[in-house]
Amino acid sequence: MVKLKNADTTDTADQAHNPASPAWSTVFDMPLDELERRVGQARSFMQQAFDLFPGLLVMTDEERKSSNGRIRKGEGPMHLVVISVMEAFPAFFEALADLDEGIDPTKVETSLMRDRIQRAEILAQLLDSADKFGGMSDTVMHLRALVRDPIKEAYGIAKAMAKTNDRLKSMVAPVINFYSAIARAAAATRKANAEANLPAAKG
Repeated sequence: MVKLKNADTTDTADQAHNPASPAWSTVFDMPLDELERRVGQARSFMQQAFDLFPGLLVMTDEERKSSNGRIRKGEGPMHLVVISVMEAFPAFFEALADLDEGIDPTKVETSLMRDRIQRAEILAQLLDSADKFGGMSDTVMHLRALVRDPIKEAYGIAKAMAKTNDRLKSMVAPVINFYSAIARAAAATRKANAEANLPAAKG
């Protein structure tokens, strides 16, 4: 069994919450330096976990949306039952030889299909734990949402005032450059999409 190495054996979660700890209870009031330290520790643990599974596939958002691999809870074992039926009555399923994404296009490779199903079911045991990190993403989004509107308004004011205030202009310049680059990239994408949708010129 592979054990994850503790990035900081002198400080555990239990020690962090002992009576002598500072008065905080969540990521929303945890001191920033402590939050930074814990993120570094978690990244180390997560990297160790990822290293246990080399070659993991990473899909694009579009590939995830269109993937045929979305199944219901408990459906994987049912797929194994179907494989057993196919193996018991192979003659009934010969026409499926070119659908199994296998090596031999003339043969229904049930052993390969079974391996893929079992492999997916084993890895799927980690999905519930991985889904808990959705709370991390949601927390980040929530914190950003709390400041998005005032930041947006402040940027608009700062951008306008920069026209007559050199010091302010210098300070806000990185922000202006950042959003300008995004706007240019978006415009270029729109232009490319529009040109791609134009009817071909007749010769």
